[in-house]
Amino acid sequence: MTPSRKDATPLPKKHAAFIAQEMLEFAESGYWTILPYSKVRDLPGLRGSPAHMKEELDCKDRFLADHSDWGVNEHTLALVPKEAMQFGGTLYCLLYLIRHADPKYGIICLAKFDLKDGFYRLHLRPKGAPSLTVVLPRY
Repeated sequence: MTPSRKDATPLPKKHAAFIAQEMLEFAESGYWTILPYSKVRDLPGLRGSPAHMKEELDCKDRFLADHSDWGVNEHTLALVPKEAMQFGGTLYCLLYLIRHADPKYGIICLAKFDLKDGFYRLHLRPKGAPSLTVVLPRY
């Protein structure tokens, strides 16, 4: 099945400049290759997933690629235990650990890392690239 224009979720025109800048940064970083649909439409395994935007209140908006329609999660190897990815109680767990930390080990230091581009650093075989295609809006 190849994507059609109707498969893509339209994004508001207000995001046009942001998306163009994000895609340029991703391409310059080597994370993405941007090609016209006319050049890739016949690639075997092509799965065009819709692009989305996540508007943030206190930081830069985020570009999202929604691959869920193609069953990507079902084809992903579960190499990490599920309990390793549970975030719902993280704050309470951290506060508890801080409150009950043994002072003989000194002061507590915390760090927060933003892994915004972390998933784009995964190695992908060239033949797997068409299955993670994103349909960008046409402005």
